[in-house]
Amino acid sequence: MENHNITLNELARMIQGEFTAVRDEVRTGFEAVHEEFGTVYSILKRHDDEFVRVHEEMETGFSRVALILKSIQEDMRRVKEMEIEMVDLRNRVERLEARLGIA
Repeated sequence: MENHNITLNELARMIQGEFTAVRDEVRTGFEAVHEEFGTVYSILKRHDDEFVRVHEEMETGFSRVALILKSIQEDMRRVKEMEIEMVDLRNRVERLEARLGIA
């Protein structure tokens, strides 16, 4: 085994060189991670915007359906009232026919 004698300054320069190399690698890694987070954020933002748009469309659609259902309910109520009137008129006609001997 060879015995290498190095000075304290040489050792310090070697360690400083290693720290610089590690720092540069970490910086590069963080830049890549930061860039990746930016990409993920833009994707999430796009999906969030799409979700909001779809949600608003659904709310509008549900409002329209509710108005249509309300209109149908009103029509059904009127039809039921007309049916009651028809039954009443039919009964009156039957009584008149019976009185006149037509039935």
